[in-house]
Amino acid sequence: MRHDENDKRVYINPSAYFEDVDSTTWDFRVGGYTPAERWLKDRDGRTLSYDDQAHYRRLLTAQNETLLLLPAIDAALGFVADEDVSENIVSENSAT
Repeated sequence: MRHDENDKRVYINPSAYFEDVDSTTWDFRVGGYTPAERWLKDRDGRTLSYDDQAHYRRLLTAQNETLLLLPAIDAALGFVADEDVSENIVSENSAT
């Protein structure tokens, strides 16, 4: 299996591929691994059924949607990280 950045394809063999897979989606990491690649590797040597292919497309769509949401998530987490939560924790522990 290989990803072709120029064609935006993931080839699962010389003649079969998934289209419209950009490098951002292909390289997206969760917990140290790339789900798009890992899912296919876990099925290496199998013929992908129609349901398998549909599931893989949904996985890619979910990754794309997650990538679109990441800036908002980062901004929200940055807001929380900027607050002085340690002062709140100390105050709550002192009251008990």
